[in-house]
Amino acid sequence: MTDEGGALASLRRRWQKLSRLEGPPGFILWQFPNPPLIMALFGLVAGWLTTGTVHSVARALFVVGFAVFAWLELFHGVNWFRRLIGAGALAYLVVMLAGQLN
Repeated sequence: MTDEGGALASLRRRWQKLSRLEGPPGFILWQFPNPPLIMALFGLVAGWLTTGTVHSVARALFVVGFAVFAWLELFHGVNWFRRLIGAGALAYLVVMLAGQLN
């Protein structure tokens, strides 16, 4: 008879270790991307690979996904480092979008 509960718990611990990079105790530096960031990355890659209307839709997905990610990190980040990432991401979006107005 095998210990499936123990194997599952071990697998879960390994996944958590792989999907999160922690600095000092409780200080998360990196974690598996959340859905808005996955959407932004998908839009970014699709924008590189396409033209025309599909390119425009992909760019919009990137901007919306990245803006939601940045907003969530800025106002709901688990520590000051994550909130700083959110502020930097929002600043990047403002500069990028302002540059496209010219």
